[in-house]
Amino acid sequence: MPSAVQAVDFSWSSVLISSTPLNFSRINPLYQTAPGSVLNFVPCYQDYQCARLEVPLDWSASATENTTATLAVIKLPAQVDPADERYGGSIIVNPGGPGGSGVQEILDRGKEIQRIVNSSDDTQHSRYFDIVSFDPRGVGNTLPPLTCFPDLLSTYLWSEAVQAHGLVGSFDQAADHLWARMQALATSCTDPHKDGADIGPYMNTWSTAHDLHYIAQLLQPDPHADAKLQYWGYSYGTLLGVTYATLFPNQVHRMVLDGVVDAVSWYSGDLSTSFRDADHILDSFFRYCHQAGQPRCAFASPSANGEGNENAISDLQQRFKNILSDLKASPVWTTHPSPDIITYSDVRRLLKLALYAPVDLFPTLATILADLEQRNTTSMADWKSMLREEMQPTHCLDPDCQSHAPCREACQYSYRVEVTAGTVCLDLNQKLLNTTREEYWDEYLRPSIESSHWMGDTFADFLMPCARWNGRGPGDFKGPTGAENTSTPILFVSNTLDPVTPLGDAHAMSALFKQSVVLEQQAEASIQPATQADCMPTTLWGPIPAVSQRLRGRLDLRIWDWEFRHTLKCRGLEHLLRSDLPRPDKTHATFALWRHWSITVRRWMNRQLSRKIRAKLGASRFAKKYADDAYNVIRDLGSHYDHALCKATWFKLIDMRWFHYTTVAQYVTSFQRAPVDAKELNRGISPYTALIAILGELESDVPHWVATVLLFLPEDAVTDYTDADYFKACRMVIKQDDMLNQRNSRVARGG
Repeated sequence: MPSAVQAVDFSWSSVLISSTPLNFSRINPLYQTAPGSVLNFVPCYQDYQCARLEVPLDWSASATENTTATLAVIKLPAQVDPADERYGGSIIVNPGGPGGSGVQEILDRGKEIQRIVNSSDDTQHSRYFDIVSFDPRGVGNTLPPLTCFPDLLSTYLWSEAVQAHGLVGSFDQAADHLWARMQALATSCTDPHKDGADIGPYMNTWSTAHDLHYIAQLLQPDPHADAKLQYWGYSYGTLLGVTYATLFPNQVHRMVLDGVVDAVSWYSGDLSTSFRDADHILDSFFRYCHQAGQPRCAFASPSANGEGNENAISDLQQRFKNILSDLKASPVWTTHPSPDIITYSDVRRLLKLALYAPVDLFPTLATILADLEQRNTTSMADWKSMLREEMQPTHCLDPDCQSHAPCREACQYSYRVEVTAGTVCLDLNQKLLNTTREEYWDEYLRPSIESSHWMGDTFADFLMPCARWNGRGPGDFKGPTGAENTSTPILFVSNTLDPVTPLGDAHAMSALFKQSVVLEQQAEASIQPATQADCMPTTLWGPIPAVSQRLRGRLDLRIWDWEFRHTLKCRGLEHLLRSDLPRPDKTHATFALWRHWSITVRRWMNRQLSRKIRAKLGASRFAKKYADDAYNVIRDLGSHYDHALCKATWFKLIDMRWFHYTTVAQYVTSFQRAPVDAKELNRGISPYTALIAILGELESDVPHWVATVLLFLPEDAVTDYTDADYFKACRMVIKQDDMLNQRNSRVARGG
């Protein structure tokens, strides 16, 4: 998922630099440079250096024209001078995609990457590296662009329409609509009569591998010597790395390929095995949710005790399927934050992203599912709105932004599906050209869905444009053949379970390159740091911006919390909020740095609160010296002001009747959570009072069960009746209602 667009007074059109970030009102040009055939770096974005590099548009030997493309290149310089014996050279990074911006990746994570690769423990053998990346062809501010739409607004409207159509299978005509749109996109992108230069025919991975080779050569002290590439690629970046190693096996100095794509399957168009781990990761969500219980997992059963109960886990899975079935049959409307509907496809898209990043998004997924089960759309609508703004920022449509080069160019980093399609289809060398919809379904889509029920159909459109992508990339590259020896063995890295780059793919690629090895990270889709200090930035390239609205109470807690966490994530500081990660002890190498940032974030956090909540935070007796403690206290304080939730809970406890539901079991399932919500709001009622409320409501419909429960109530139930007793009684009536419905169903069938 693309990170939030960040713009500064910097223009790639002239490599125009300002030392003041995030300020469109002032332009202070300090340096200018023209694109050239060498890397002329100039300062940019405060701590970085930028260059515009001309490369041949067509790297093939048969090329007859001298037309060039201009790559946007960025470097985070090493902490030592290149003449220093501790200087380790440049490491080139590719963030994946295809379509990921290398410039944006270095701005977001360059300093984190540099901390990981630098070794400064032993002064004699320490090494310090430049971190370099570039916008590949068709991406960001590399020129010429890929043009498929007349303007940015048309791009936005097209993307919104694709989202509105939904996933294949979401309704009867969804697949037809998606297929037709992708054919229209491909036809527009490959129109030979387009005005101006276009990168479209020259953006295959073979061409980008040659760009990578050229940059690696220029970064050496002797640019005429063979390239000795130091490279770290993720996801699609591993495909680029494997392609490079096949083309230039003797010019690999160090190569780490992380989250490995099966390049043989990629170049043949068979991606079905890529999703074979995805369903297992979703299974882990239900297992972890049950083990954590409430309140750590909002979707957990209130009676979850953390033990490995397969029936309880199966119940979570069934509740999840019921939510999706209900939404597929009837979307839920909402007016917050704007008029919209929440659909089956919306939840499936959230699930797809959660499988990519479970550590970050499993808690969000749990909260949204718990709310949707109660037909509460607030959290899902907030998430959908923020995702839309992140993928397609609305300020980019503002005329002022479009007329201001730094803002306009920053908007080039919003997600563009046509860039992904262009790279994929050119890599396939017209293998799918003129494929019919029926052939596509049978040969490409069906195997993917059979491989993963929950991930396969979310990639249904991935290869669809290739049926009309009328063009071949240069090089005629048919896929990797491996190499007997690269100049240095390749390190392949993979998680035990990964939703789109499974461990098996890493072993398959390692088998192509002699002496390469596979490092397995025993994790599911993302790596867990050991302490809060293991992912700390050394400096920030700009101040932490304020959130758009200060926290007033639980009524806006979820909106505030999402923006708050996202703001810190963009600065690499989100780990400071995680109370599940231990703090470093005083002997930790970066303890002082961690302490500085934790206190800095805690002070910044205070300024994002209303005066009322800030006063209550100051008066709180709980620990709040560091960011994680203060964050937990703020969330607790915010929950006490949720008038909307109090109102909803009161309705469930006092006004809700079982005839609002189809069955008794549905009523009890909804009601039984209300006392828990009330307790969290410090407005609790006793388990005995909750039981009496249910008994009074159901007495006329299940009189024998009510009489039995009352008969066996202990004399001291008024004071000693526990939550466990209450939930046990709820389970009994749900089971009784299910048995009664099954018996009635058999009678109706004549059984």
